Amino acid sequence: MGHFYNRFSRACGRVFINSHRLGNNVHISYYDSSNDDLKYAAKQTVIAPDIIVTPASINFGRINAGASSSQAITVKNDGAASPVIGNIAQANPVAAPFSITTDNCSGQTLAPDESCTLIVSFAPVSAGSFSDTFDIPSNDPDESSVTVSLNATSTLALYIRGTDSLGNQLIYDSDKNITWYDYTKPADTWQNINSWASALSVNFNGRIYDDWKLPETLRCWSDPTKCSDKGMEHLYHAELGNSSPPINTGPFINLQPSIYWEDIYLYTGSYFYDFLFGIWSLDDYLYANGFAMRVGDVVTDPDVDVDGDGYSVTQGDCHDTNASINPGAVEICDFIDNNCDGQIDEGFPLTYYRDADNDSYGNQAITVQACIPQPAM
Repeated sequence: MGHFYNRFSRACGRVFINSHRLGNNVHISYYDSSNDDLKYAAKQTVIAPDIIVTPASINFGRINAGASSSQAITVKNDGAASPVIGNIAQANPVAAPFSITTDNCSGQTLAPDESCTLIVSFAPVSAGSFSDTFDIPSNDPDESSVTVSLNATSTLALYIRGTDSLGNQLIYDSDKNITWYDYTKPADTWQNINSWASALSVNFNGRIYDDWKLPETLRCWSDPTKCSDKGMEHLYHAELGNSSPPINTGPFINLQPSIYWEDIYLYTGSYFYDFLFGIWSLDDYLYANGFAMRVGDVVTDPDVDVDGDGYSVTQGDCHDTNASINPGAVEICDFIDNNCDGQIDEGFPLTYYRDADNDSYGNQAITVQACIPQPAM
């Protein structure tokens, strides 16, 4: 309804005749130039289909790579006759990362005021700006084909949180809720690389993060529910949009197109990920590189009390991910600065003297520093 369409215009001597359609009605008018007068001649109801596509343009906005978004398109018959909808997107197909995931319209005949629905999805695997179009054909005499336009922008779900005290980046993956430590440990045995990741202690904005590990192995071979892993498979394909060399490393500086150990070790070999070709495997390689991850985000605001012990970094907490360490804690003998005063075990350890005969008199020439009494001392 409400559409204006010119049907014809011709001159008959000095009288010009014109018709246009408004909804299901055709309005006929003529202009007599001899009298300089516009006259209304007739109105006639036309029995014809008239499809309305809503919306005819979709902007998905900004979507993270690896995520997806869907929107519905309604095709309605606003005419008095029943249109036949052709095969949608056949002549002008939709290309990835767009797709028509549900099509309830192709081949359908719509009665007056009846409608059908399409579902169009956007599922990017890499960052960029995307646009496409597709056609909805029908036997509508006014519009035999309606073109729908699609637009979207994809961004990586990777956020650089900053650098640690050694200058290495911490990069957060919001899709998987993990943080990557952007440093490649030079190739070594699985045991040594695993020990390095487990012992890794990262000082970031005054907070110590020491819960790192090797990337999780893609475990589809044992558990199909774990195919959407948190490891390098997801990073390689979903976040960085790689499928084959040459590879994109995105915001990472130290990530290399090389082989990296993953978190499972078997006596027959260890799992690794080939970050050049995007494949994982089990092999008895002697050496591979190391890359570390941890579950969760890191905190960039020094005023936030992460561990809930009543002290933030700004308030002097020297280990704001460990609630037992803060300026109000009691110093104990554990080789750690418990009260954040810059000293370790002040007042400790105690000096014990060698007492081989257990007569409570020690040998001042033989001593040991310890927190608790030692045997024969």
